[in-house]
Amino acid sequence: MRRRRDAIVLAASLLAHIALLVAWISTRPSLNLVEPPTMEVQLVRPPPRSRPEPPTPSPPKTKREPRPLVVHQPAPTESPAPAPLPIAPEWQVRPEGPSAGDLAAAPFAAGRRAQRPSCKTRSWDRPVDCPPDAAELAASRSDAASDAKTAGFEAAGRYKRAVKTYHELPGDAGYPGIACAIFRKC
Repeated sequence: MRRRRDAIVLAASLLAHIALLVAWISTRPSLNLVEPPTMEVQLVRPPPRSRPEPPTPSPPKTKREPRPLVVHQPAPTESPAPAPLPIAPEWQVRPEGPSAGDLAAAPFAAGRRAQRPSCKTRSWDRPVDCPPDAAELAASRSDAASDAKTAGFEAAGRYKRAVKTYHELPGDAGYPGIACAIFRKC
């Protein structure tokens, strides 16, 4: 039933289109082709050119008088440099006390040397000159690509590293190439 109705709608639409096409063709005005006017073409040769006269030589230039040599002299110093301003006694540095030359000593220690953190601590104030311990060495040797949490993201990591390096360097230095930058195949 549905197919029959679709076929009737299709046939009615086709007949309507054909009727519109016939009506348009029958009411269209006919073309009247008009011949273009005939033209006469005449070739005219221009008269020959006259040769220009050669340029006349200019009179010789006279020598200019040399300008006097200008020597710049340094400006005279008007006054000597001003003396430094005196420093108030409360702001003067006093090299007194047991640890005056030690920068690590606390100024409020009142003669006691400030305790420095040992190399065995893992806190933020651990001295920089301490050698790395076993845990730090193991962390530096770990491979993020072999970690279970980052498995499958090696390509994304390579892409991010390449693009970050490219953005941090000046100009176009470090451009990773079109395969990496566009297609992410680093």
